[in-house]
Amino acid sequence: MRYVLAFLTGLRDGEIAGLKFQDVFGGETQVLSVNKQLRLEESGYREGPPKTDTSFRDVPLGALVLEAMQWWFDEGWAAYVGHKATLVDLVFPSPSGKPWRPRSSELLRADLYLAGLPTKFRGQIGFVFHRARGSFTSWLARRGTPFDLRRALLGHGAVGVTDGSYEEQSERLPQEIEKLVLAVTLDDLKRYESPGRKAITAARKTAKDTANHNVLGRRRIKAEAEKQKAKEDK
Repeated sequence: MRYVLAFLTGLRDGEIAGLKFQDVFGGETQVLSVNKQLRLEESGYREGPPKTDTSFRDVPLGALVLEAMQWWFDEGWAAYVGHKATLVDLVFPSPSGKPWRPRSSELLRADLYLAGLPTKFRGQIGFVFHRARGSFTSWLARRGTPFDLRRALLGHGAVGVTDGSYEEQSERLPQEIEKLVLAVTLDDLKRYESPGRKAITAARKTAKDTANHNVLGRRRIKAEAEKQKAKEDK
């Protein structure tokens, strides 16, 4: 469910972690209110404002996200945590219902491994959770959503002479979100079978290994760039 929300709303990891059901169902229908994020500090998890002033925003929800969130609230969350969800509960807590910011990139690569999918981009750089935002805005761009509206949905604020008023943008945003249609249904999302312990162990190892490759890949690229620059300076 986290991936559906991430790829189809463009929310940041911390915004997803701080999301409560009242932000989804407590106000205007079919709109998600982004008004906080969850941070991990030395003293533990702390709820705070979003990253920037422009990050406060309302994000329209498409049909699949609405259906998935309603099922998660009615059934899925209780099976995951062990008791019925309320509007003040976090949408994605730990299995014990506590505030939680998982290592989302490692979790993503582990899930990709379990699904039999690549864990690295072009076989070199490990996938990171933040790229869900990149995919979200890229898909919208391919479907003709204007740059200023994509910025508004991501919480980057309005820029440029093409920007209209906030009210004008808000009226257009639901139409843009409806352009995103995935070949996935709620039944697909619910059709989950817990993998065996051996598979989970292998998935976690792969996720960590690709994270190391990610760091080493950046270092190698930087070293090669410095070597090339040194040659040019000669």
